[in-house]
Amino acid sequence: MGDRVFGQLDVVRAWRELADESVNYSMDEVRRPAWNIDIHRTPLPAEPPGPPAPGDRGRTPAV
Repeated sequence: MGDRVFGQLDVVRAWRELADESVNYSMDEVRRPAWNIDIHRTPLPAEPPGPPAPGDRGRTPAV
């Protein structure tokens, strides 16, 4: 409840507190075969600088 200000989440306070937390796993666990480490990469299409070109799907100009 202490992360809320006037009913809204105090995001700055939550991020500051999160920065002091540790991870919830042991670094000894982060290796195979205990963890399956997948690497997925998808190349992005090249686009010119500036606002979205007409017909660009999935992009909308900022309002």
